Amino acid sequence: MSKKNNPNILKYFEKNNLVELLKEILEKDNFEEFNLSIGAIDVGYGNTKYTSGINEKGDLELDMFPSVAPLAPQQSMAGGLLGKRNVKIIDIEGTKYEIGPDAELTANNSGTVKNLNENYIFSEQYKALFLGALAYMNKEHYDYIVLGLPVNYLNNTEKLQEMFKGEHKVSESLNCTIDNVIVVPQPLGAFYDIAINQEKYFDLIEETNLVIDPGFLTYDFLTTYGLKPIESRSDALNGGMSRVLHTIANSISDTIDKPYKDYASIDRAIRKPKKVKNQETGKFEPMRIVKIAGKEYDLLPHIKNSTPTIENAINHMTNVVQTYDDLNNIILAGGADSIFEKKIREHIGREILKAENAIYSNVRGFWLIGVLEAMKILVK
Repeated sequence: MSKKNNPNILKYFEKNNLVELLKEILEKDNFEEFNLSIGAIDVGYGNTKYTSGINEKGDLELDMFPSVAPLAPQQSMAGGLLGKRNVKIIDIEGTKYEIGPDAELTANNSGTVKNLNENYIFSEQYKALFLGALAYMNKEHYDYIVLGLPVNYLNNTEKLQEMFKGEHKVSESLNCTIDNVIVVPQPLGAFYDIAINQEKYFDLIEETNLVIDPGFLTYDFLTTYGLKPIESRSDALNGGMSRVLHTIANSISDTIDKPYKDYASIDRAIRKPKKVKNQETGKFEPMRIVKIAGKEYDLLPHIKNSTPTIENAINHMTNVVQTYDDLNNIILAGGADSIFEKKIREHIGREILKAENAIYSNVRGFWLIGVLEAMKILVK
């Protein structure tokens, strides 16, 4: 997408047969050209997801990269038969960081440590990831950018808005100006994703809802009545995917009888099972495999060993939520849904709403929030 072109946002709603819903939400029968620039960025502890908006076809462009920000190597070895890594170089006050899908290749060998605490959102690493997302989004101006925060960090909303509203030097060739920054609880993105894209808006805004968002660091859950949060029944536990990966790594370490801490390889194996030929049937079947010192190991038994960690997070949620009986809707989002989903369903024993490609559920919802907020102001 070009730096200046802003396709008419209504194309998205037309393509997805959502125009009638939009009319009812905004209480307006027709719309004129609506071509503001609206983007969304979800800087998570595991991955940074982003959308610059819709393309000319009316599709929402979505992508992500690992939330790692290693120092950029002083020289590149790309060239000849060696391919160029997919990264952006982000300069923050003279310190250059490498951001992008291939930044893990540098991070895994440079001692880069993730900042896994509340100060993360004020760190240079967080800012580098934010600017890295803007670099991939490649636009010079946004009327609105929507960001998310874990439920227990929402007291930092105004500080985050102050940090990112205004002009940013993204690279030598790109400056980006952001007129308005909207900050929302991360699980609220999934709420809007389901509300709009599954046309459940008028149910969710008049009923009691639980949004479960197992992230990389935190296991977030947000209970609401409509759009009003019920704080006493919401929380974020430091028991997300990072804890699960740590448990799996310890289990592998016991098996191979030496320390193993390649969390990135475990995470990739969970998300993208490898096709392995079944010697009995001759068919290729998906298996979660990690290769260590040239030998393949099936992750399944190690994932089973992480069950107590997963159940601890779910039990904490149950203690805070108190009862599921009065909840009208339960929504599951987040990139760690594939690990947590089975146990959540077993524990709750209820129908659960879930978006397709749930790892992007929050950032899709963030974008929709931005669109609706802009339309409420502009559509009279």
